[in-house]
Parts: sequence; structure tokens; C-alpha cells
Amino acid sequence: MKKKNQYVISSLAGISILGIYIYFFNQATNPIIQQINFAIFGVIITAFVTMILLRQQAETDENKAKNTKVFDEKITLYKEILKTSEKAFRDEKYDEKEIQELEFFIYKLQFLADEKVIKSFIEYTNHFIRDNPDEEETKSANIKISPESKKKFLQFLYHCRMDLGLSLPYENDTLLSEVAEAAEFSKIGRKRFRDWNEYYEEMLNFGIPDHLLSIAKILHDDIIQKFGKTHVIVRYTPSALTFSSAKSTSRRKVFAYCYFNVRKSKESSFDILLYRSNPEIPIPKNASLSSGEWNSKGLAYEVPLKNSQDYTKEFQNSIQKSYEAIQTGINL
Repeated sequence: MKKKNQYVISSLAGISILGIYIYFFNQATNPIIQQINFAIFGVIITAFVTMILLRQQAETDENKAKNTKVFDEKITLYKEILKTSEKAFRDEKYDEKEIQELEFFIYKLQFLADEKVIKSFIEYTNHFIRDNPDEEETKSANIKISPESKKKFLQFLYHCRMDLGLSLPYENDTLLSEVAEAAEFSKIGRKRFRDWNEYYEEMLNFGIPDHLLSIAKILHDDIIQKFGKTHVIVRYTPSALTFSSAKSTSRRKVFAYCYFNVRKSKESSFDILLYRSNPEIPIPKNASLSSGEWNSKGLAYEVPLKNSQDYTKEFQNSIQKSYEAIQTGINL
């Protein structure tokens, strides 16, 4: 505001001086004096414009240096918050020292960050404290972090990116939800389950729809019954349910690679990757060729199952052909 007033005063003073000079300029009748007045008039205009430009340039340079410094400080602060949260996320809880650091981060954010960043961080901290309502437990730290709290943290990171000018606003919340799901899924991705019952309970708790688990159960039981337990190796993991041939002559043992494709932005499905021994062999109507680089010969394809009605005779025949292709040793 002060600089703006200075510009206004300078402009008014300059205009006043020019007005006075023009008045006396018009009183001169001698050609020589008029030429001198022209020269003086040009010098005054040039000096006035130069003064304004220099002031604007100085102000631009000052703002640029300030913005660069603030940007660097914001990056440093956001990285500190990430570093503190990384260890807590790995441990699935905040200890007493980390909670104290989080509390002080609120003051640091107040000093540097955008209003939306501050609000989203407060929402995140308030959320995981609400997840641990026991006052004594909260005071003694070891506060657990729920999946919902992690979504709040992702929203905080999103506002950090916006504050730094590194991101455009998302059209909707779908991307944030999908990132949260992927992060949560990767956390349990290395687990192994002993049998179907243990696998089912874990995936149900994780949020896989029951109708998709029912399709997986039909497929699981059908394969075991058709090929026998001694000929099929089943691996139960959160990221995939795989069926391998126990006596395959091919380097690739898996003949059915299954995973849950659960997304809010589209219809969910239980997807199965199968093989064929020859690219001329037709694939089911709702199937599509796998896009992996290793599938250059067109022998792998994926079939999405959205409900039990999709488990047709044609699909069952595809499983049989995939098993036979792996058994005989296809060259992938």
C-alpha cells in the first residue's frame, strides 16, 4: 500500500511539473527558445519514464528474490513433514517424539503455507487423534494410523503441490482415492496366506466387494477340482491369486494370474490373465490382449469377470487351454 501511494504521488508530481512546463512552453514565441524547450521537454519525459521503469524493475527483482526464498523454505518444510511421517507410516503409528514434531509443524505451516495447506494438515492430525479416542493412550503416544487418516494425508500433500504451483486441481476426488487404495494395497502386498479362508477374510476386510470374492471362489474351487491339488500350486497374496502348474515343461508355470480391479471411477471386476499356445486360437469376446512387452507374440490375454454370469463355458474352456499351453511349454 505504501509503495502504491508513492507511485501515485510521484505520478501527480510529474504531471504537475509537465503541466507547468507546457504552460510556459506555449508562452515562448522565439523559435530558438522553442527548440530549447523541445529538448528540455524530451529530457523530462525520458527521465520520468526511466524512473518509473527502474522502480518497477527493482520491485520485480525484490519480489522474485522473496518468492524464490519462500518457495525454497516451503519445499524444506514439506520435506520435513514427509520425513517425519514416513517412519510413522512404516510403523503404522506415531510415537511421542513424532507427535511433538507434528504439533510444531502446525506453527511452521502458519508462518509459510497457504491457508488450504494449513487446514488440510489440521484435518489430518485431528482425524488420526479421533481414531484414538483414549486420552491416556494419546498422551502416551503410539497413536495408530488408519487408512482413512492416510487419505487425509494424501489430501494434505495434494494441497502442498497446489501451493507450490506443481499441480492443477483434480477434476474430482477419484485420483486421490485410487492413490490411497494403491498405497494401502502395496503395504500388504507381500503377505502370504495359507488357504482360501484366510485369504477371503483379509481381502474382505480390505474392502474387496463380496460379489467379486464369490467369483474368485468359484474359479478357485473349479480349478482345484478340475486339475487336482497335486497338479496345481495356488498362491494367495493381496495383489494376486495365482494358479501354477506343478509339472510344467515351460519356464512360465502360472497358467492363471488373477487380480481384483476395484476402482471407484469404473465398474469393478475380477480380472484373469490366461495364455494360448497359438495366436490363431480365438479368445473370449470380452477378453483383450495383454499390453505387456513380454507379450509380443500375442499369446497372453485378460478376461474381466464382473459377475457370476460371466463365468461361462467359453471361459472355462479358456482356462483349460491355458493350463494345457503351460503344460506343453509355450515360448513366451
